Amino acid sequence: MILFRYLVREVFHTMLSIILILLVVMISVIFVRYLSMAAAGGMTLKTVISLIGVILPGYISLLIPISYFLSIVIVYGKMFADSELTVMFACGLSWLRLTWYTLIPGFVLTVIVALLSLFVMPSMNYHKDNLKHISAEGANSLNLVETGRFISLNGSQEVAYIGKTNIKGNQSRDIFIFRNLPSGMMQLILAPSGYMHTDKTGKAQFLVLQSGHVYRFLPGQLNVQLSHFEQYSARMLHPNYRIQRDDLGAFSTAQLLQHPNDAKWSEFEWRMALPLAMLVIIFLGVAICYIAPRRGRYTKIINAILIFIVYFNFISMARSWITNGVLSPWLGMWVIHLVFFLIAMYWILRLEGIFGRLVIPVPLLKQRWRI
Repeated sequence: MILFRYLVREVFHTMLSIILILLVVMISVIFVRYLSMAAAGGMTLKTVISLIGVILPGYISLLIPISYFLSIVIVYGKMFADSELTVMFACGLSWLRLTWYTLIPGFVLTVIVALLSLFVMPSMNYHKDNLKHISAEGANSLNLVETGRFISLNGSQEVAYIGKTNIKGNQSRDIFIFRNLPSGMMQLILAPSGYMHTDKTGKAQFLVLQSGHVYRFLPGQLNVQLSHFEQYSARMLHPNYRIQRDDLGAFSTAQLLQHPNDAKWSEFEWRMALPLAMLVIIFLGVAICYIAPRRGRYTKIINAILIFIVYFNFISMARSWITNGVLSPWLGMWVIHLVFFLIAMYWILRLEGIFGRLVIPVPLLKQRWRI
């Protein structure tokens, strides 16, 4: 138990350090990106902070596997370089027992990753869509309108154009709205100025035009109906305001399993990939952690990063192939986890001596190191 607690403590301390470093880097990058959007009027600072809080569980679920994997390679590699693990092996520690000691806390982390991936992340994705497409309370609605461009309000039936916008004064200039009416007539609404208004619920938004003209006419005819108005309200139904409920990332896991298609299977297997990868990389970490005497402590870090990149690239490729119908969902990502697990397990058993002692050649020294 003393040896187990010692190994777990060292690995966990290193893992937490790696997570904190990676998390700070990621949050900084995300904060700068969203802050630039807020400065351009795309969202409020309150929305930016809320978004960062919402997406954190997703990043944590991705960082836990890579952090635990790197911590295994770093800590065990350092112990081999300092001959700590060499002494432990001389006192009776085996590779299988070292793997088991590493798996016990790994099971706890796997459960955490599974909860985040299967249940927490879908809910957070839904809230993220809400925050992206609905302005925060008290936010200026004109911030969300693209000026100087034609905007489709209701498919091809309704198009608007806003020339200039004064964000501070909540005023717009050179407003143009085109509509196809159910009667077959076309309607042009022109106004020199206007402003955005949000109702009491905070969901419905209206573009209020001031002192403009309405033109109604039938295509191909010269008769035009002209009317003047002092104030005219048009409800804004820009797609960017609507919550995207068809995003599979916002579906609950139970919903993905109801009438599944290729896209739903792909999303489900991706969510399952994170906890499964958590278990696989434990075996991979133990398999590659050995460092020969008189070698650097961190010589295996580059190898570990490359293996992790290849592993997750294969998973991402399988996800894309399943979505496009190229790869069967029944084969899918499961075979990738199985292949990497078998490779890692074979290497560990060979280190253990079940398949014969592993001989590591060192050509430069013209000799061989036996484990």
